Amino acid sequence: MRPVRVDARTVSAAVRVLGRLVMAVAQAGKYASLNGDGRAAAQAMDLATELGAALAADRVGEETEVPVGLLDELAQVVESVAGKIESEGWSICPCGEAHEQDEVDVEVVPVMRTDAGLARQLRAGADS
Repeated sequence: MRPVRVDARTVSAAVRVLGRLVMAVAQAGKYASLNGDGRAAAQAMDLATELGAALAADRVGEETEVPVGLLDELAQVVESVAGKIESEGWSICPCGEAHEQDEVDVEVVPVMRTDAGLARQLRAGADS
């Protein structure tokens, strides 16, 4: 079930920045899916779809409008998955064999947190 967004405001953001957020939430969805959290995976895929639709709807220009609530939710999902990678050992590799995947998973955490921060930074533009 999709949450109801109370904040219907939008902010303008560069298409290339929003593309980065599509990648971040898709990666979060992949981690969630491979680690048995179907609810988080579905939520992440819904967000990636919604953000992709916003990007596709604005075929001209280098910026497009996105809902503030989408950015809030995206930041929360990506941050939550980063936390589970860190605290619960979630991995992107489902094989279970040791082949330095732990190092890759550890390195992705700060990147995901940076991406969540980017969503929060864009969102803050609605409060300015």
